[in-house]
Amino acid sequence: EVYKRIERNIGRDRTGRIDDSLDMVRRKLEIFKARSVPLINYYANRGCDIFTIQITATSTPETTYDACIAACSA
Repeated sequence: EVYKRIERNIGRDRTGRIDDSLDMVRRKLEIFKARSVPLINYYANRGCDIFTIQITATSTPETTYDACIAACSA
């Protein structure tokens, strides 16, 4: 979905931004996965609960916070 949003937004508020090209976004996501997955696995292997919440293009800080609280309270 990230790639689709960027492709739809070409020529608008992303004009002139080199950090939001499809190649750069792919690279950022690769870095995120490379750094996050080992960290998640580290804690999961030590018996920590791992919660997943869905964040979309329409998520707000408030709805994200509420989803985090709900996941931790379940």
